[in-house]
Amino acid sequence: MRVALKLMVVFLGLLVTVLALESWQRVQREREVVERDIAHEQRLLGRALRPSVRLALRSGDVDAAREVLEIAEQGEAEVGIRLVDLGLEGLGAAPAVPERLTGRGEREATHVDRTTDPGTVYTYVPLGEDAPGTAIELAEPLTKAEARIRQGAMGLLWTTLAIALGAAWLAVLVGNWIVGRPVRDLVARTEEIAAGSLDVLPRSGRRDELGHLHSAIAKMVDRLREARAAAERETEARLEAERRLRHGERLAAVGTLAAGVAHELGTPLQVVAGRARMIEEADTTPPDLQRHARIVRTEAKRMERIVRSLLSLSRPRHRVRRPVSVDTLVAEVVEHLGPNAEKAGVRIEASIDESLTVLGDRDHLAQLLTNLVQNAVQAMPDGGTVGVSVSLAGALEPPPDVPPHEAYVRIDVHDDGVGIPPELQSEIFDPFFTTKDVGQGTGLGLSVAFVIAREHDGWLALDSAPSVGTTLSILLPIGSEAAA
Repeated sequence: MRVALKLMVVFLGLLVTVLALESWQRVQREREVVERDIAHEQRLLGRALRPSVRLALRSGDVDAAREVLEIAEQGEAEVGIRLVDLGLEGLGAAPAVPERLTGRGEREATHVDRTTDPGTVYTYVPLGEDAPGTAIELAEPLTKAEARIRQGAMGLLWTTLAIALGAAWLAVLVGNWIVGRPVRDLVARTEEIAAGSLDVLPRSGRRDELGHLHSAIAKMVDRLREARAAAERETEARLEAERRLRHGERLAAVGTLAAGVAHELGTPLQVVAGRARMIEEADTTPPDLQRHARIVRTEAKRMERIVRSLLSLSRPRHRVRRPVSVDTLVAEVVEHLGPNAEKAGVRIEASIDESLTVLGDRDHLAQLLTNLVQNAVQAMPDGGTVGVSVSLAGALEPPPDVPPHEAYVRIDVHDDGVGIPPELQSEIFDPFFTTKDVGQGTGLGLSVAFVIAREHDGWLALDSAPSVGTTLSILLPIGSEAAA
């Protein structure tokens, strides 16, 4: 049963009880009024008959007195009239005669006999000193009066039912508006919360218990939303830590492999490259053989570059940090890579807001920036522009495995290439991962850049979208010493 219906039942019960009590009291008052009116009419009739009866009794003619009363009784069909005197012979006895009618100076009295249904009203009018102890008894049954009272009670009953039904209908409407609708809204909101929706609840202007309940639910939603956000942040941090751990494990495996590859392939590759050069440069070598020798030497050099990249991942670096001017570093890298980029139809543009300094290894930082710029150039096979910009960033929130600093130098390398699909962006720093065609890249450039950035207490940030381009950002703690 709904709350509004329960309130309606309670309210209706109280209302019916009050109306029933009021109706009962009104019936009782109506009965008393009817009895008083009958008694008043009987007194008036008795007083009108008293002089004639007293005159007949004064002359000692009891029959004449009785005849007067009989004539009067015939005119009042509903009223029984007789003389009552317990002391005179020939008069009827009246067991209901009040005691105060004895002796001289009697007063009129009324008595209601309820031993019979519906009851009888008796009124006694004493005759006075001419006939002491004698009175005129007027008796009228309450049959018609009770019928009127019963009819009035039925009217009250129907009125009570109409009021009760109207009050019940009004109680349902008011209860639904005050209680039912707000409770249904809260139930709907609670079901949405149970389903996982933690949208902000609208404010409630109510100041009653339902308003307090609404506020409590709103506070619960706020706390659940905060707990969910904290859980999501913790989950993301845990996943990021696991990803970093797997990345570190891959780099460690690559380092172990690199040491073996460098040891086993370094010398043979040099021999192959040297022999290929000798064959290519010999005067007796036919042109076709020279072309094949040139291909062998080119591929041997590519294998040497791969070995050097692997060694970059495995070789421990000395953590000797000196001030490095970022604008000078960017200018040198752009000048060094510019000619080769122009051959591929790519123009490199540098934009430096101010002279900034970081602490680190100059050669390693040059390798880091070179790898990113080369990656951007290779991402635009149809040509375009690579933008390199340097700016100062304030306090940022670094990845979990990077110590925080008060300010950072931001180096953005932007290309207008095809971009990186979202599903591949979490793998671009993994060793040997590449989106380039076979023979166009080793998949180690960004991995090496990732390691160098981490060794300088920094990190790489990626912003890429298909058909829009890619921006790789180097974030390094700003240095406080003067550039060397």
